[in-house]
Amino acid sequence: MQFCFRSIGIFIFLWIIGCTPNRPKYYPVESKIDKPNLSTESPQSAPPIIRKYPADLPPILQKKPALNPAIIALLNEADIQSRSGDLNSAAVLLERALRIQPRNAELTFKLAELRLKQSQPKLAQDLLNKAIFLAGNDQALKQRCQLLLQQINLQ
Repeated sequence: MQFCFRSIGIFIFLWIIGCTPNRPKYYPVESKIDKPNLSTESPQSAPPIIRKYPADLPPILQKKPALNPAIIALLNEADIQSRSGDLNSAAVLLERALRIQPRNAELTFKLAELRLKQSQPKLAQDLLNKAIFLAGNDQALKQRCQLLLQQINLQ
């Protein structure tokens, strides 16, 4: 009986292990040095370690967060609500999208624009500062945020 429970437990364990998602891909570090350098040469003469990545893999800092279908649907609905004049419903939809992807600078910027249309400049200013922080290397988005901040400061 005990053997039966053990074999069932092992079977379940192996089944769970086999059903896990794909493991992350690790790219090997290639080096021309296979053995430790035991010679009397200076350590500066050792060849550098070269990392090779696939050609289609951009640096991680340049990646923008991918929009999932739920966020796309929320953005479309918020745009429709905003054009029809229902700014409160549009803001609720954008806030819901931000709950799904809170570090998305573009969503934060869109909500800041909407808050400015709702005559809430202080909240818009705070959201714009957050969008600038989250934008990372996206200079175009940072510039749009700065322009909107200047408009707020002129009012």
